[in-house]
Amino acid sequence: MSVRRSPPALTSGARTGERTTEDDDAHRADGPRTRSERDALTERRHDRIRLLYTELGRRPQWTEIRDALTEAGLSDEPVSRPTAQRLREQVEESAQDALVSAKASAPANA
Repeated sequence: MSVRRSPPALTSGARTGERTTEDDDAHRADGPRTRSERDALTERRHDRIRLLYTELGRRPQWTEIRDALTEAGLSDEPVSRPTAQRLREQVEESAQDALVSAKASAPANA
């Protein structure tokens, strides 16, 4: 007769599906902030990315966004690729929304 054992826990006291969060890339490098502080930081990051579009005259690569945010002091450590890409998408979406809104409010030609 064989005895089935459960796999060892990743941390003491861990439950099924849990994993250690030490040295995990999923934690936030920016530390605890209030919602308004996070929103303000995100808006400053968006502003810097918009300026980067102007400076480069093209769509910035994620590494250029990472470097620009780090140099501007808008992240405690360099942002990850997914974060840089997400921020770039947010900037592009807001620019697209602004364009659609401007077209909708423009007077129709008679």
